[in-house]
Amino acid sequence: MLIPLESAVEFGGGEGGWKQTVSHPISIGTNDGGEGTTATLSSLQFAIASTLYLHTKAGTCRQEVLDFRLGHLLAPRIHAFGKEYLRYLFQNKFTIGGDGDGSLDGCGTSTTPPTDATAIATALPNTKTWVKEMVDQSTHSTEELLISEETRAETLLITGWVDNILFRNPRSVDAEPNPTPTTEEPINNTDTVVTTEVEEEETPITPFLIPEVLSMDLHSISQIRTITKLSVVGSALALHASALSGVGDSVLRGSSGVVVDGKVEECRGRLVQAMAERGVGTREVYEAEVGRVVVDLAKVWNASLTTDTEESIKNRTSAVLRGEDPVLKLLDNRMRSVFRSMMLWNPQTQVVPVRLKTGRTLTLSSVTGGGQQQQGSSASEDYTYDALFQNAAKEEFRSKGFAFYATELAEVNLKSCRVINLVLDLYGASILEALVLDECIS
Repeated sequence: MLIPLESAVEFGGGEGGWKQTVSHPISIGTNDGGEGTTATLSSLQFAIASTLYLHTKAGTCRQEVLDFRLGHLLAPRIHAFGKEYLRYLFQNKFTIGGDGDGSLDGCGTSTTPPTDATAIATALPNTKTWVKEMVDQSTHSTEELLISEETRAETLLITGWVDNILFRNPRSVDAEPNPTPTTEEPINNTDTVVTTEVEEEETPITPFLIPEVLSMDLHSISQIRTITKLSVVGSALALHASALSGVGDSVLRGSSGVVVDGKVEECRGRLVQAMAERGVGTREVYEAEVGRVVVDLAKVWNASLTTDTEESIKNRTSAVLRGEDPVLKLLDNRMRSVFRSMMLWNPQTQVVPVRLKTGRTLTLSSVTGGGQQQQGSSASEDYTYDALFQNAAKEEFRSKGFAFYATELAEVNLKSCRVINLVLDLYGASILEALVLDECIS
């Protein structure tokens, strides 16, 4: 947009009207504070430009007012009462107290639930089952869990959250017809899934009811599971394309610039779109469309593919989409290992604290004032925790062969950490701690 810097409009003429032309200096394509170029505008053009400029400034001022209200009015209230409000909603939905008033201690205002594990287990049976399962499957002994609070937290993060919620079987794309399960419905229905190439018989999956403490996070859980499953399938297809084209899987482990450059990025986008259209048409049509995209991807790496190679790619595509390819389990385990390790990740560099004031991203350059570039780093490099976490997660996913989906996976990985840490903050000491200790003792 052209922003007027100085007006040279004159009022005159025999009839007292505006002159038909206005000499008006404007800046065009200069960011260094220069004088720019001079353009001649008619009075109508100048009026339109000035009105547009004022309209833009008014919109900016309005946004600044909203940012101020968010940062100085709403944000402090959310920070002060947000967790209490979430606990209040939870208490009203799952009454643990014996008086049935929706509070945990009978007064209607307290957010401190009873430490009686029996009462908690009665009110939250799904959470009790989930805790029992994670304690039984934990790599730590019950003695270690009783002694160390850190061990209990690690067990909940890795075994309880990653293994038994996010990566709970079935993991095939078609295995979960209900995208948003409730606490009364299983997160995994009694569908069947072939887990390995050796197992020819289908293994029934026991229904699992989502824990009550995760009842407010059903949408996030569904989104994380869907993106991770589609990423596994898409990465398996890209792996076959790279292998049969002769370039090897090194292209799926390098930096994003190498992997998603030019036509490869175009094919990646087409692959994501084709895989998202599972409900359109028959399975055969779906597999054929995805197969064509995978063949096109292989041709980007090797334009001289034979007809037999193309047919092989299509056959392997069908096997992957049907959950019959053993590489799926390999990649799923790799992805699970990244999620497990990132649950315990801590930044090795100084993290800039983020303060919610204007809603704008806070970077190190904006904090140090002047935006001077530090030695060995970019002036625009973001040193917030979110940015550091996602960068580390991207590198992990790329090293494991998920470079095609590294950005999306890093985002949901960060979301998964935030979801479970909020759950621990809300219900860890009051509910989960009591259930874990009771399960270890019993």
